[in-house]
Amino acid sequence: MKKKFLAIAISAMTVLSTAVTAVSPAMAQETSISSEYTSGDFKIKEEDGVWSVVEYLGDPKAKEVTLPDNYNGNKITKVGDDLFKYNHYLTKITIPDSYKEIGGYCFFDCQQLTTANLSNGLETIGKSTFMGSALTSITIPDSVTTLENSAFHNCENLKEVTIPANVTRIGDYCFSICGNLEKVTFASNDKLTELGGQSFAQCKSLKSIKIPTSVTTLGYGSFAHCEALETADITSKITEIDVCMFEDCKSLKSVHIPASVKKIQSSVFGGATALTDVYFAGSKKKWNKIDKDKVNNEPLYKATIHYNASGTEESLNYTISYNSVITFGGKKVDASDFGDITISCNGSIYKAIKIKANKKLNKFQITKIDTKNPKLLKALKKGTKKESGLPYTVKPYAVSSNSPVTVKLGKDNSLKKVTIMLKNKKYKCAKSDYDWDAEKKTVNFKGDHFTGSFTVGSVSGNGTK
Repeated sequence: MKKKFLAIAISAMTVLSTAVTAVSPAMAQETSISSEYTSGDFKIKEEDGVWSVVEYLGDPKAKEVTLPDNYNGNKITKVGDDLFKYNHYLTKITIPDSYKEIGGYCFFDCQQLTTANLSNGLETIGKSTFMGSALTSITIPDSVTTLENSAFHNCENLKEVTIPANVTRIGDYCFSICGNLEKVTFASNDKLTELGGQSFAQCKSLKSIKIPTSVTTLGYGSFAHCEALETADITSKITEIDVCMFEDCKSLKSVHIPASVKKIQSSVFGGATALTDVYFAGSKKKWNKIDKDKVNNEPLYKATIHYNASGTEESLNYTISYNSVITFGGKKVDASDFGDITISCNGSIYKAIKIKANKKLNKFQITKIDTKNPKLLKALKKGTKKESGLPYTVKPYAVSSNSPVTVKLGKDNSLKKVTIMLKNKKYKCAKSDYDWDAEKKTVNFKGDHFTGSFTVGSVSGNGTK
């Protein structure tokens, strides 16, 4: 009897053991182990060995918050999704160096958030993380490899961004509608291979862009509706320029296209009415072989195509600073009238020493700079020619009793001639420049060139001849 019972028991145990062995692998694949803890102002979650901050429990109106870097000695490496979503009080967030990932929508619509100090160990900035925030600047750590879709979408106050060398992908809409974004810099020796669709669309202050050689995929409409964009240099080895790439870029004057391109899709240049020059790195024969969609690409067919072009001149990014309001200085307008005309280009500062003024248009062209740089000078001459010239306004010269005026009178005190020294040269005033008050012996200046008055004999050295 005992033997029979023992046999039955062993048999039951064997069946039970077999059943457990059969089920346990599936359970291991589907089940994750997680725990939540409260630490000060934060709820901390541990899941499969990953520690993250998942909820803020502190003052909902706090302006500055620093996230914890550990819980009981365990490093916290992730900011959970939606952590400060719709928080309209937070102005500054500090994320310690232990963090590797910021989850999606963490700071979505944080309309007062102007400063984000990010972890130096950060690798991923999640989907729509800072979308709609008030960031004025952002330093993306060198450790970051991925910028997910819409990460900085609609950050209207963001003015400048540098993409570090380890970033491999910039997601769709990542920086779109950053209306004040003026400058995008890609780190040298970068690993970037993909720019997502509309990644910089509607960045209405962006004036130039140079796409790195490492990029192999340019998403649709990457720079569409960038109304201030003037130059675009695609140095990468892409084979196709996707639809709407530069659509409605109304200020786009020139673009450099690599020889690797085999297809230009529809609407790439639709609405780019200022386009005058296309610099193609390949031969004319190669250009003719490109499959070019004619739909909404009229500006491309009106532009001048430059073959076997390096694009060096057009990829020069320069800004010109000058005093646009000058004082009337005689018949000739020259560089001295504007004070210093400075050109900032690729980290160097140059000065214009000769100009050519068009008085009918009140615009001028730069014709000579103080340093030998033929490529820059060529670009400046072309970029400031005629209608594209630099605009200026002339204000009247204000005459006073100290002005170097000379008046020639007749025997009857009639006024014969008025001259004034302008830029070390005598300028003979036209009769339309003044009225003569014989009784007071005063010249009253008027018109576009002069204002004020001068009384003969009022100052030693000035007066009657």
